[in-house]
Amino acid sequence: MTAEQHISRLSFFGRLADDFTRRPIPGGEIHVSVDEDPQAPQYKDDGHFAFVDLEPSATDYHFQLGAPGYSRRAVAKALPTLTPVQIAYDGEDELYLNLVAPPAAGDVIKFEAIPFIPTVPKDAQVFGEAGFVAALAEPLEGRNVSTATLTASGGLGAGQILRVRRGPNLRLRRAPTATHPADVTVVALRIAENDPAEPPLEGAVVTVTQVNGAPPTAVAVGSLTLQRFSLAGTSLLILDDGSRVTNSDERGDAVLVFPGEKVITSVTVSVVRAQYVTVTPTIAITVKTRNFQKVLLTHV
Repeated sequence: MTAEQHISRLSFFGRLADDFTRRPIPGGEIHVSVDEDPQAPQYKDDGHFAFVDLEPSATDYHFQLGAPGYSRRAVAKALPTLTPVQIAYDGEDELYLNLVAPPAAGDVIKFEAIPFIPTVPKDAQVFGEAGFVAALAEPLEGRNVSTATLTASGGLGAGQILRVRRGPNLRLRRAPTATHPADVTVVALRIAENDPAEPPLEGAVVTVTQVNGAPPTAVAVGSLTLQRFSLAGTSLLILDDGSRVTNSDERGDAVLVFPGEKVITSVTVSVVRAQYVTVTPTIAITVKTRNFQKVLLTHV
C-alpha cells in the first residue's frame, strides 16, 4: 500500500529588516502570526518567514509582525488565488533622493549628499515624478554619496524627488525605549491623560505636520505620495507615511526618527486619540540627540 503524501503549498512570504540599517532581522528573533489561522510560520535565518496551506481569500489576511527591541506592526494582504503572495509594499525598503542639479552626461544624477548608503544593487528600479521610470546602471553605495548613474535620465531636473527601490523587505521600527544610532535625530513623546495621575494612553496617532514651522508639500512619485519638507537652502526632508506617522504603545511612548544630517530646529505633530481633544505641540529640536516631550490629552 502506497504511503499517503502531503505537499505543503506556499501561501504568503516576506522578510523583516531593521528600519535604520535595512539589514534583515534573523529569523530566530522575529515573530509573525496571522489573525485568521493559528498556524505558526516557517522562519529562515536570513529574516524570511512563510505561511503555507492558507485558503485563497479576496478579503485580507491580517498579520502581526514583531521582534525583541522593535515595535509591533500590523499589515494586511489578500490571497486571491493559489499563487503565493509576497507581503511587500511600496515605500518600504527604498531610498529617496533630492536632485540638486540637472543630469550630467552619461545619465549621471547629482543629489543631496547622504552620509551612508548600504548597497543598492545594479538594476534596482528608480521612480520619479510625472511617470519617470529607470534603473541603476551601477550599484549605489558608500559614504557621503551624492551621485548615481541611471539607465536613463530624460526629463529629470533639480528639485525633483526619486525613489530607488532597494528591495521588498518590510521595515520594523525600533521600540521607543530601544537604543537608536548616534547619528540620527530622535523625537520621543510620552502621551498621557491630562489627569493628576497621568495614566499613559495607548493608540494615540502621532503625525508630523510641520518641520521648522512649515507644512509639507505632497509629491506623487510613481505609486507613492511623499511629503516634502523644505529646509535650509535646497535641502529637503522627505518622509513617507511610515516615517511621518506613528502610534503610542501601552506605556504611552511614541518615537519619530529623522536623519541627523538634516538641519531641523522644530517639529510640530498632531496627536489624535478617540474621545480626547486633539493637540498639536511643537518640539524644539537639537539634532543627533534624543528630544523628549510629554503630551497630555484632555478627555472630551
